[in-house]
Amino acid sequence: MEAMVWMELTVTNSWSGSQPRVPFISRPLLPRAPETSVGAATGGVARMSVARKLPKRYLLFFSYAQKDTVAETSRLCDAATQQFPKAKIFRDMDVSFKLSELVHHVQQAHNVVVLLSENYPKRHFTLVELHFALKSGANVCAVRVTRPGMESFDFDVVSADIESGKVKDYLDKKGWGILREHGITEEDVCRDLKTVMDIVAVPFSCANTTGVLAAQIADIFHGIEVPSDE
Repeated sequence: MEAMVWMELTVTNSWSGSQPRVPFISRPLLPRAPETSVGAATGGVARMSVARKLPKRYLLFFSYAQKDTVAETSRLCDAATQQFPKAKIFRDMDVSFKLSELVHHVQQAHNVVVLLSENYPKRHFTLVELHFALKSGANVCAVRVTRPGMESFDFDVVSADIESGKVKDYLDKKGWGILREHGITEEDVCRDLKTVMDIVAVPFSCANTTGVLAAQIADIFHGIEVPSDE
């Protein structure tokens, strides 16, 4: 069954000479302008939040909550390795990284695939990755993971929590402290979550049939931006 999946996932790109199953559009990456935010942690003083300008080394970085979606992320990472054999794809399912190392790597990714799950907005690791992915100007692709027996990311609930101020309950004191160490405020978290929820999320479930799974992965890869100079 695995072989059938990969045979269906051919998409033309600058790393692979395969013929397209679906049209693929390669768009040049545009730099994101720096943003200014004001938060309680800064005493109401405007703070310029700008990510470090690092060279782009990776075609793909997967941001996910380990508690929820390790299996799905591993499947997508394997598919990406098959689809883009000459590209560098950041993989951390098999190796543990410090948060500071993940911040460094996510800023070097052209594309960041965010796997939305119930616990994605409730982990300081994922919130930090999302923040620096957006700040670095990466092309962010949203994926909504579903699985029998697992609660899915609920857009309505998260939106309501942002409006009511309940986002502050997503992390404990230690978690918010870690975010502040990286210059991230509650206001930043709310803005980042709103931004990723505005992106049309592709549904993904490993429980689907081979054909449906192949189509979903193809849809995810269709949103990947390939640098024009590659």
